Amino acid sequence: MVGVHQALSGSMKAQIISLTEKSDTWATAIQQGHLDRKIFWQGLHTMIWPSLRYPLAVSSIPEAAAMGITKKLFKALLPKLGANRSYPSALRFTPPALFGLGLPNLYWEQGAAALRLFLEVGNGFSADGHLLQCSIEQAQLEIGLSSPLFQADFSRYGFLLTDCWIKFLWSFLAYSDCSLFTETPPDLGLQRVNDQFLMDIFSSCGQLSNKDLISINRCRLAKHALTVADICSGDGTCIRQDVTLPQVAPFPSNMIWQREQPSRKDWSIWTQALHLAFGPQLIIAIPLGGWLRHPHQPTVHIPYDPALDLLYQPGHNGVWRVFSKLPNALVTNSFTRYTYTRAATTVPPTAYHIAFASPGPAQTIHFQGSSLQPIPLPPSGTLSEHLRHLWKDRSWPLHSSVFPDNGQAVAQAIHLGTAHGVCDGSYMSTISPDFATAAWLLEDSSFPHLQLCRGIVHVSGPPSAANAYRAELQGLHALLMAIKGLCSFHRITTGSVIVGCDNQGALHQSQQTQELTPCSSDHADLIRAIRRIRRSIPGIAIHFQHVKGHQDDYASASTLPRLAQLNIMADTLAKRSLLRLLQHRQRRVGMLVGDSWSLQVNNETVTSDPHPRILWYLGYRAAYNYMVTKSISQPCLRY
Repeated sequence: MVGVHQALSGSMKAQIISLTEKSDTWATAIQQGHLDRKIFWQGLHTMIWPSLRYPLAVSSIPEAAAMGITKKLFKALLPKLGANRSYPSALRFTPPALFGLGLPNLYWEQGAAALRLFLEVGNGFSADGHLLQCSIEQAQLEIGLSSPLFQADFSRYGFLLTDCWIKFLWSFLAYSDCSLFTETPPDLGLQRVNDQFLMDIFSSCGQLSNKDLISINRCRLAKHALTVADICSGDGTCIRQDVTLPQVAPFPSNMIWQREQPSRKDWSIWTQALHLAFGPQLIIAIPLGGWLRHPHQPTVHIPYDPALDLLYQPGHNGVWRVFSKLPNALVTNSFTRYTYTRAATTVPPTAYHIAFASPGPAQTIHFQGSSLQPIPLPPSGTLSEHLRHLWKDRSWPLHSSVFPDNGQAVAQAIHLGTAHGVCDGSYMSTISPDFATAAWLLEDSSFPHLQLCRGIVHVSGPPSAANAYRAELQGLHALLMAIKGLCSFHRITTGSVIVGCDNQGALHQSQQTQELTPCSSDHADLIRAIRRIRRSIPGIAIHFQHVKGHQDDYASASTLPRLAQLNIMADTLAKRSLLRLLQHRQRRVGMLVGDSWSLQVNNETVTSDPHPRILWYLGYRAAYNYMVTKSISQPCLRY
């Protein structure tokens, strides 16, 4: 890409040089120019700054280097703009409403542009979005922490991650008091009862420096180890000896691990850290219990039949290799040798343990204990339980919903293509501009009034985002959630449903199929959530239909088409819900299903373009801190 300089090592040296040269060229031209002050302001925003900001969204320039790029430029530009050359640097980049000049801050602009790009690509359906998700999962694996990458403390763990764009994004989130939340975090959870992440253990020891932790992490990656379950015996009582031996190659894993070549010193520090955490005998104080999930090292964590004392190792073409303990088997303090005896096509139900068995010489393996396999969760008995299991805390839009007989009749109608539903929003700007609600109804058009599914929902987002349009989008979102939940619970994979709404703009946005949803769209968070839910039920055809609202104003409801009647009912439900909400003024909202990545700035959810919100907050913080530093007891600023 023209103007963008990147290196596989993550170095931004070439990009910094390029931007500095361009900025200095502008500075020289400005010093030699004799134009009107207004022209210089226009030139800054229309020519100078656009030529510098072009590559920022994909750059990861540190703050000090970013300030150095524009240092000469602003020194030459300030007098030409009518400002003192020594104007306080803390106020140069704050908005004029906060007593600043509103000059562009390259570091702030870079971070805001990167977050905007991340939200668009990360919430899209393109190949770039898939690659971005892979990069995040790889970064999560590299740091080896239990908490999601962007919610971990960068000042404490950032040094563990290789320099890259993801690392810059993480650092800027910490710098700007922003938070990124994901709907589907990387599947790197604890593997056994009482299990712990290794890097959580080592970082909390308090006796290891950052340099030591880097060495430890390098060895952990070389051993393909994430939690204690990866380095302990099968019975979970002690750390295996092979994890301290550099010459023992890592066992095959279902995960993709980066290649590491730790030095002798690294291995020495790794061994010392293990003894520090688990004692001289490497005994686990609270032994690990049964497995919570299937291990990622399937060749050494294998099924074990404790009744017949048999091990089942996966072979080729679905065949299992069966190992048994012979009468003269070698038994040591750390393992028991089992010998290959026969092949089997299936693993019997009695093999309900998972054992650790490392390769041994000539058709043998070394058994080092076992524990219970993961027990599958029983199927949900009710639709409400299924919805909570499916979406957890994001199922809140359906908490105030009614599904007669678990929605059996409506689910069958979806399968037969006779289901239809309507949603409507309610917003009263004159009474309370901060609140809005929505309602939805879903039924079998062949049997109207019978088994009617319905629900009400409060409109998500910050109070400032509430309006009639967002209420309509929220209703569509909740209705599509209900359709997906019914299809998932009743295992409906094909069918169709008509979805009616009286807002043509909301219908238009919901029907679009673009891979990316621009952050510049109003209520982009809800729009991309609606589109993602639609894509998650590909076998169900959603036919959107415009239903004119308030048709009962000029005709009897009994004479109107059924969708119009449902619209009137939804409008009534939404209004009643809003009036109750205005009495209690307690919204029940949270993160959205379908919004893969959501951003909060200063603990407030961003619903559209994060760029202006981030710049305003950073400007406000800089101005506030400046006034506090100058002993202004109560800064006259309002966020």
